[in-house]
Amino acid sequence: MIGATSSSFMSFDMARLISKTWVLAYSGGKDSTVLLDLAFRYWLDHRDIRLIVTHNEVLLDPPPLYNWVYDVLPAVAEAGVEVVVILP
Repeated sequence: MIGATSSSFMSFDMARLISKTWVLAYSGGKDSTVLLDLAFRYWLDHRDIRLIVTHNEVLLDPPPLYNWVYDVLPAVAEAGVEVVVILP
């Protein structure tokens, strides 16, 4: 990460003191992708956190978004993150 310092993750450090289980809702959009990226990078160095990523499948997403989501989710699952896909 460009320009990252230990203070870049201060909010994550504070959240880690409050809870060791984090549930992240992932839609595949820009905001949730950035949050997943940051949380995943933090989790790589703090494996005492249980990171759970949920995705609500709505069956209405355009193909590029669908493909993006189902490229990202297996990649984080392969690394050891819990992934839950909720189907309608």
